[in-house]
Amino acid sequence: MILNYQQCLDKLSKIKMITINGVPTQIKEVPELTKGLDPRVKIQRLKPKVEFSKVDDTVFEGIEIGRIRQGMGFDNLDISERIIVKHEILDGVPVRIYYPINHKGLLPALIFIHGGGFYGGDLNVVENPCKAMAQKAHVVVVSIDYRLSPEAPFPHGLNDCDTVVNYIFNHANDLGIDSNRVGISGDSAGGNLAAGCVLRDVKSLRRIKYMALLYPVVSLSEEGYQFSLDQYTFESDDELVKRTIHSIKNCMPLINELYVRDEIPLVHPELSPLMVEDLSQFPKTLIVSAEYDFLRLQDEAYVNRLNAAGVEVRYIQYKGMDHAFLDKCGVYPQAEDCMNEIAKDLKKL
Repeated sequence: MILNYQQCLDKLSKIKMITINGVPTQIKEVPELTKGLDPRVKIQRLKPKVEFSKVDDTVFEGIEIGRIRQGMGFDNLDISERIIVKHEILDGVPVRIYYPINHKGLLPALIFIHGGGFYGGDLNVVENPCKAMAQKAHVVVVSIDYRLSPEAPFPHGLNDCDTVVNYIFNHANDLGIDSNRVGISGDSAGGNLAAGCVLRDVKSLRRIKYMALLYPVVSLSEEGYQFSLDQYTFESDDELVKRTIHSIKNCMPLINELYVRDEIPLVHPELSPLMVEDLSQFPKTLIVSAEYDFLRLQDEAYVNRLNAAGVEVRYIQYKGMDHAFLDKCGVYPQAEDCMNEIAKDLKKL
């Protein structure tokens, strides 16, 4: 029997912290304690794909990028109440800024960077998660509409995100932000870009105080970790689970073709955060992964590297989940639980 949404949230919130290899870790089981894919994921995986994003006819070297972009995202739910949304341009980069309705004085801030393989995704996909985090943590959330590849390959998207980060710190008071309490987050490719922004920040001013990466791409190369299906547990629906994992693995060559140009090495630290030599100056970090995500193994390698460098890092794995579950805000209770975990950290800044 599938539990109702609130019952699932309650069970997820009560998962105890354990320590694995020196890292505070929460392994959040499927609320119904089933094995294999979460029943909600299975339902969505078996549904016909619905186009969510706006019509796009972009074609690049014979690849219909526009059609791929249209299939990204999910028609999720608004679980927030009375959030102020402002559409702004910060130093040439479009953003959406989310404020709690009754905010007073300067608030902490979370900079959020959406995913989409560096060539897709948009602010609409993460609108509801950003609104929810603004309300839950009582913070200002700034969501960045960075340029996408192939029109703007590396490092243009990262440069856009870094531009917004610098603008926020230079104009924090005008934005209603406490510059001493700023964190950054991103999902999937957005997690990669968030880590890139932190890398640039720690080389200079160390202003970012917190990083939350949700199933991030931390390696575009095959170095620094080892992928094998043997490291996944197949309890049921073996073929569906394997297709779920390979659906992301099979995107990696396209990401490298569209995003990485000019023969830049894939181990470049701004492309593959896992390959950063010195992580010791990174801020307090939360890494979140999904059990049946191709990226989980590289994320766990990144957790271990952060921990070995002395960074205060916490790790959460959602059992039964697949990639991009934050997109299912209000549909998958794990998405809201993940936002609750980030909110708890932000309240401690």
